[in-house]
Amino acid sequence: MILRFRHLLLPPLLLAGAAYSQTAAPPASDTAAPASMDAATAPTPAAPAKKARGLPDLARGQQAAVENRVDDAERDLQPLARRGWTAAQLALARLYSQQDSPESIAKAIRWYRAALPQSPLEDVALARLLLRQASAAGIDEAQRLSQSAYRQRDDLEALALLIRIYAEYPDRDRAHDLPTLAARAEALDRYESNLALIRWYRTTPLLEDHAGKLLRLCKRSLASAPECYVDLLRDARNRGDHTEMQTLTAAAISQYGQQRVPVDTIASLARALVDDNLDTEDADLSAPPVSDVPEDETAPSAASDAPAQVLATACAQLPVGVALPPPLPVPGTPPPPPPPPPPAPAPTGPNADPDLANQALRRLLDGDARARALGAGVIVRYPFLAPDVDVPPILQSAQKARVDEAPLYLGELYLLGQRTPRDPQAALKWLQQAVTHAVTANQADFFLGRLYQYGYLDEVDADAARQHLLKAARAGFLPANSALARLYSAGKGVCPNHAYAYLFARLGAPSGSPTLKTLLGQLQDVMTPDDLRAVDMLMQRELAARHSSTGDEQIAITRTGERS
Repeated sequence: MILRFRHLLLPPLLLAGAAYSQTAAPPASDTAAPASMDAATAPTPAAPAKKARGLPDLARGQQAAVENRVDDAERDLQPLARRGWTAAQLALARLYSQQDSPESIAKAIRWYRAALPQSPLEDVALARLLLRQASAAGIDEAQRLSQSAYRQRDDLEALALLIRIYAEYPDRDRAHDLPTLAARAEALDRYESNLALIRWYRTTPLLEDHAGKLLRLCKRSLASAPECYVDLLRDARNRGDHTEMQTLTAAAISQYGQQRVPVDTIASLARALVDDNLDTEDADLSAPPVSDVPEDETAPSAASDAPAQVLATACAQLPVGVALPPPLPVPGTPPPPPPPPPPAPAPTGPNADPDLANQALRRLLDGDARARALGAGVIVRYPFLAPDVDVPPILQSAQKARVDEAPLYLGELYLLGQRTPRDPQAALKWLQQAVTHAVTANQADFFLGRLYQYGYLDEVDADAARQHLLKAARAGFLPANSALARLYSAGKGVCPNHAYAYLFARLGAPSGSPTLKTLLGQLQDVMTPDDLRAVDMLMQRELAARHSSTGDEQIAITRTGERS
């Protein structure tokens, strides 16, 4: 009787086996995790699939991953990936790599490492993710993987990654390979290497013919490097070519509507259309003054002011060329309320075009939560734009939707006090949140430094200002150099230090405001040859600290009142 019905059992068994038969190289064990991943680091398996779904299915999981259905993909792929199925591991790695959270990036790295022995060509994808993690060990591994891929198979993506690594961390280029790599990339004129060169030229303004090389690359790589719309628009604005500005803006907005230009580029385009400092390499770096006291205005004889005479008795040096704030309040007395901020000025830079900027903003404000947040963030920094837009509700809604940039823009909103009343405590709260997000940490440190530098929290805290500003400057946020130069030159609650002021003025001058360059000249006039030699040594150590992959190296900038 049993024998008669054996044939009825075969089809279900075959179907059950088919779910595991969709890869050419089945694992040696159905129970063990891949050898390259231990149980402690492997991603947690998904909950058991519902009975209606049956056994895990590779093709179904891969399709879910392509469609970004994370839960469905994990249900099918994780059981297979944990048993060593390479195709499932790669599908999960690619799925997680499309997400921005540190947890997702870590999962993607784990699965790429698990798949690498069977899929060695995925080494560049793994290296790219390791750079996103930005840890010292990760950068080391990314460099090794990229060097190997480039030397062994002339991989162009590896070439691009090496250019990026050596540009961002020059101390790693011990063999001085970057000029040779860049020349090779320029000769190849390929998509992958051109993108790396564009980013390198954008961040190295002191290179010979830097601007010309950047523009030439951008013109022929616009389709693959949409951020070049901002570089080309800034060039057109510098030349006063309004027709070209209109053409570029319309093209970028049209491409954005077709999902070919990212939302960040449209926001940067709006800023570039009204930003006053056209020398700034990234429109995101331009920020309006925080203090109601004109921080950039040079004073004809600051050393003759009464506050300077008080400082002269306690400090070795007098302030240089920057207006001093009023004396600090007596401890125990409530601080006077801050004066209302002046009305937001219209743009004064050459060839600014608020109307074109508002066209870009309207497209952002019609978009999803992140697009609306980025649009509102532009208005926070340039409050003369879109006067009919109510900014606070947009940013509050974006914060509830967990848009990473929302806390930063809320902090700026309450710090600057242009589109809503100034509230330093609210600014502190939101900026402290923003500093925990990787995408906004540098700018949040900058604005926290300004918050402490100008005493909006009842008194000036120069050491807290120094810590935040130095962190932002070393992370590459250029305006922090200018703020540090003013902190050490003006004596705002600290003893002035000409060497430190001159150091940071030099670091900020290539992309700084005209008043910063004036301050640099004033400082040079009062420094001795010994002072200048000391600054040269400080400069070498500070650049080493900035280029260090660990960020641990420190120069002798320990407290704001000390002299190096």
